[in-house]
Amino acid sequence: MQFKVIAIDLNKLKELLGPPPILSTESVQAYYAMQSHYMDALRPRDFFQQMLVKDLVDADWESLRFKRHKALAIERRDRKWRELQASHKDTSERKKVTKDNAEKPETDSERLQDLDLQTEELNLNCIKLAEGLMTPSMDMDLSRAMEEAISLYERLDKLEKDSLAKRVIIFEQIRLYDQDLYLKARNYAAYVSQIEDERRTLEILEHAAAAERAAETK
Repeated sequence: MQFKVIAIDLNKLKELLGPPPILSTESVQAYYAMQSHYMDALRPRDFFQQMLVKDLVDADWESLRFKRHKALAIERRDRKWRELQASHKDTSERKKVTKDNAEKPETDSERLQDLDLQTEELNLNCIKLAEGLMTPSMDMDLSRAMEEAISLYERLDKLEKDSLAKRVIIFEQIRLYDQDLYLKARNYAAYVSQIEDERRTLEILEHAAAAERAAETK
């Protein structure tokens, strides 16, 4: 059976299917680049196949979002803890300065001098806080953060699995509609998964190296 291949017009597809399902912090360009790669790799022959491929793109995009936010949930909890620790330290130092200042004479000249010293100390504390937040976290820090964020992490993990379940349904729809497209989609998905695994491995190695460098400087 001969099929008539319909040229893929991504602009027309955007017009028909509406805006992409992205958040304000996500890149529209990255989404359309991903969609373009899928269309170029799978070459859907008609509009219905194009819609199936777009559904596959959306499911993968959603899965990647939840995967990313699982890591962000831990990082955010760790940052919040470090900010809290820095705030407690800053409050303690301020109380000490206030106590010391109370024992000093209260002349106008001394008040101005104390104000200059306090301003300088505040600037130094801000610098220390920024340096502390930029210091790479150790595994123990992130382990504590994950323990505190575990409830959110588990909810995001469930949402990621739901997205993968949608993906399975879409693959089955593709298989029922066109076996050739199904085989191309499965092969391409395996290739993308392999690339993602390699990228994740590199991130783990880079984090371990950063943690070792931080430990050496202490």
